[in-house]
Amino acid sequence: SLRAMDRAAYKAEHELFVAGSAGTSTAEVVQVALVIPIAVLLHRSVHYALCSAGVSLYPHAHPDSSQVHAHAGELSFASTLLVVLFEFSLLVVPTIAACTTRQWRTHMYVAMLALAFLCHGFVLMKRKPSAKAPRSRPFPSSWLAVLQGKHVHCISLYRAYMMVLTCVCILAVDFRVFPRAFAKTETFGQSVMDVGVGCFVFASALVSKQAQASTRGDSQSYARVIKRTLLKVSPLLVLGFIRLIGTKSTDYQEHVSEYGVHWNFFFTLAGISLIVSLLNPPPNHAIATGVGVAACYQLALWLGLQDYILNAPRTNLLAMNKEGVFSCFGYVAIFLCGLQLGTILLPRGSDAARKMKDSLLVMGGTDAVCWLLTLLSGMYIAENSRRMANLTYVLFTVSYNVLVLFLLLAMDMFFEPAPQLILFSINRNSLVLFLVANLMTGGINLSMHTIYASDVLAYAIIGAYMLAFSTLAVILHKADLTLRFW
Repeated sequence: SLRAMDRAAYKAEHELFVAGSAGTSTAEVVQVALVIPIAVLLHRSVHYALCSAGVSLYPHAHPDSSQVHAHAGELSFASTLLVVLFEFSLLVVPTIAACTTRQWRTHMYVAMLALAFLCHGFVLMKRKPSAKAPRSRPFPSSWLAVLQGKHVHCISLYRAYMMVLTCVCILAVDFRVFPRAFAKTETFGQSVMDVGVGCFVFASALVSKQAQASTRGDSQSYARVIKRTLLKVSPLLVLGFIRLIGTKSTDYQEHVSEYGVHWNFFFTLAGISLIVSLLNPPPNHAIATGVGVAACYQLALWLGLQDYILNAPRTNLLAMNKEGVFSCFGYVAIFLCGLQLGTILLPRGSDAARKMKDSLLVMGGTDAVCWLLTLLSGMYIAENSRRMANLTYVLFTVSYNVLVLFLLLAMDMFFEPAPQLILFSINRNSLVLFLVANLMTGGINLSMHTIYASDVLAYAIIGAYMLAFSTLAVILHKADLTLRFW
C-alpha cells in the first residue's frame, strides 16, 4: 500500500539520518560531560543560598543519600512537585541544552558558574563569623555522614547522571536539534553517544558484586561465581530477545553497523558478565587483566579481525552480528578497569576523610596516565573505534569516566553536598528506568516523524520525556520500590 511504502521510505531516510557520523573532537566530547559537575555545583549553591535565606525545599535536609531516601516519603504532593521542578530545571535542563547545542554551550557554562559563585558568596555573607573561629579543616564535620555513609556519594551522582545523559541522547539523536557529530560514529572517531555503552559498563563495574565482595574481604568459589552469573544474565537475555522481537515486528529503524542484525545492548551486557565470570580475576588485579584482554583483542584486530568486522559479508549468524559479538572483549576490559577502581572508592569508615583524599590523588594520577595512553594509542596503534571497541576506545572511555568521577569527588571535598531527590531516585531503579526510556523513545518514534519536527517541537518533546522519566523515578522512590530483575 501507499502507506506502507511511505513508512518504508521514512525508515530508510531515518536510518540514513543517524548513520555515517564521523564524530567530533575529544575536547568537545569532554566539554559536553562538564555539564555534570557544573550543574551539580549550581544545584548545591542555589540550594544552600535558599537555606541561608530561610527557604528549605527538603524536610530534614541532609546531604547523605540515605537521609534523602529516609525522608522522601514525608514530602507532600505539592512539595514533591516543587522539588522535582527545582532539580529538573538545574540538573536536567542544562544536560539537554549541553547535548543539543554547540554555539552557546560555553556561554551557558560561564553563566551557570557565575550564578553558582554568586549564590556561594551569598551563603558566606549570611554566615555569622565566630570570634574564635577554628582553622578550617579540609572536611567539615557536617560532611562526615557523607564520607562515612553506606553510599559513596560521588559514585551515586556519577551513575545517576550518566543515566540522565544517556536517556537524553537516545531520544534527542532522532531529532535535528541533536548535532550529527554527536551521534554514534560509523567506524572511526569519537562522539558524545559513543561513550554511552562504555559508561554504562564502567558504572556497573564500580558497584558490582565483585567490587563489593573485595571491600568486605569475601571470597567465593569459581563454581558459585559461574552459577550466580548465569542467574544474572538470564533476564538480560530475555530482555535482549524481547527487544529483538519488538524491533523486528514493528519494522523499527535500526543502525546495523552499531551491533549487527540481531544483537543489541542487552546481549552485550550478558556477554560481558559471562566473560568476566569465566576470567574471574582478583579485583586487585582487575586492571592488569583488563589491559591484557584489550591488548590481546587489539592484536587479533591487527591480525585480520578488524578487516573481518568491517568488510566481511553478513552470510551467517556470526557475521550478521560481528560488531556486537567481538566488541564485548573491549567492554570486558572497560568493566575490569571500573571493577578495580570500585575497590578503591567503595571502602568507607572512620578514616573516610583520608581515604577520600587518597582516592582523589589516585584518580587524578590514573586519569592523567590514561589520557596520555589514549593519545599515544590513537597516534601509533589504532584510531578510536566504538564499532570495534578497540584499545584506543577502551582507553578513551576509561579516561572519560575517571575524569567525571574525579571532578565529582573533588566537589564533594570542597563543596558541601546537597540532597538530590531526582538523581538518587534514578540511581535506585536505573535499569528499569532505562527500559522505560527506551519504550518511550520507541513510542515517540513510532507515533511521529521525528526528523521533520521543528526545533521548538523537538525541545518540547525531549523536555516532556525527561520530565516524565524523572517523575517516574521519584514516584518509585517515594513508594519505596526497588525493582530488579534478579
